Amino acid sequence: MTRKIDHDTNHDTNHDTNQDMDQEIDQDQGMERSGRGSALAERFVTALLVVVVLVVAGALVWPAVRPSPDHPGGPARGEAGAGGPQGASARGGQAEARAVTVQTVTRGTVRSTVGITGDVVAPDPVGLVSNVGGRISTPVPPVGTVIAAGERVVLVDPSRPGDAFSESPLISPVGGTVVATGASQGDTITTQTPVVTLQDLSRLEIRTWVPERFLGLLRTGLRADVRFEAFPGEVFPARVVRLAPVVDPVRRTLEVTLVFDRPDRRIRAGMFPSLELVLQERRDVVTLPPSALLETWQERYVYVVDEEKIARRRPVTTGLEGRSSLEVLQGLQEGDRLVVRGQSFLVDGTPVRLVESAGDRSGESPGGSAMARSREGSGEGTP
Repeated sequence: MTRKIDHDTNHDTNHDTNQDMDQEIDQDQGMERSGRGSALAERFVTALLVVVVLVVAGALVWPAVRPSPDHPGGPARGEAGAGGPQGASARGGQAEARAVTVQTVTRGTVRSTVGITGDVVAPDPVGLVSNVGGRISTPVPPVGTVIAAGERVVLVDPSRPGDAFSESPLISPVGGTVVATGASQGDTITTQTPVVTLQDLSRLEIRTWVPERFLGLLRTGLRADVRFEAFPGEVFPARVVRLAPVVDPVRRTLEVTLVFDRPDRRIRAGMFPSLELVLQERRDVVTLPPSALLETWQERYVYVVDEEKIARRRPVTTGLEGRSSLEVLQGLQEGDRLVVRGQSFLVDGTPVRLVESAGDRSGESPGGSAMARSREGSGEGTP
C-alpha cells in the first residue's frame, strides 16, 4: 500500500513538472515570435524612410540636372554652369543673355507724403437775430440765398394793439449764404430767435487728422493735393493754415486745417476728400524708381547696363523716399542705364538683352508703382 501511494505521488509530481516545462516552452516561443515581429516592423519603417528620403532628394536634384529644352543634355536655363554666372550654353560655352528693361537715370523732384482723409467744412455759422421783438413783415430769404455784409434781411414790426411803431430792419453784419431759416413771414419773434443762419461758403476749409508720428514734420504752409470721388481726375491744391495745439489722446492724431488755393463753387461743405499731404520735398536731385532697388542686410544696390550690354552691380546710398521715386545720394549719375525689370535674376557681369525702355511704355510713370526689393541673407534690409 505504501509503495502505491509513493508511486502515485511521484506520478503527480512528474506531471506537474511536465506542465511547467510546457508553459516555459510556450513563453519562449511567444517571446521569439514577438521579437521577430518587432524586427520586421523596424526593418519596414527603415525601408519606408529610405524611400521617402530618395523621393525628396530626387525632387530637389532633378530641376538642376534635367536637360534644357533648347540644349538637350546640358544644364537647365538660368542655372549656374561652367560657361558663366547665369549658366552656359552647351554649344558655345557663353553666358546666356538675360532679358531686362532699362530706364535712363534723370534728375527730378522727390516727395515724401502721407495719405489721409478729411471733411470739408465752412466757417462757424452765424445766426442773425433782431434787436426788437415783433412780427416779421417781409419774406425771409430762403436757404441758398447769398447775403452781403450790411444788407437788409427782413423787416420786423414791433407794433402792438393800441401802439404803432415803425418797422425795424434786420441788417446782416457779415456776408454769407443762408444755410438755415428759423422763422417765416408773419411769425412773431423775440430778440433770441435766429431768423436765418449764415455761413461764408466762399472760405471752405478742410479739417483732417494726421497721425502723431508725423508731428515733427508738420508746419503751416505745407502743400497738399486734394481729390474728390465726385470729380475724378481733378486735383485741388490746398495748404496748411492751422495746427491744433494738442494731440487727441484717444485717436493719437493732430487736427490740421487747410484751405483751398482757389475757391471752387462745385465744392460743398460736408464733402469727403482724400488728401496727399507733402511732408518733405527735394528738388533737382538724382532719382531712382523704387522698383529698381534691391537690398540685403548689408547694403542697397541696383544694376546698370554698360556699353557692352553687361549688367554691373552698383551699391547706392539713398536719401528721401517717396511713393514713386527715391533720392540718390551716391552710386548713380544722370544718364546711367538703370535696370528696372528683371534685375532679380542678375549677378555682376551677366550679359543682358534690352527688350524695352521703361520711358517708352505709354501711360506708365518712370518712377514705378511699388517697392520691389530682394531680401538676401538672414537679415532684413535697412529701412
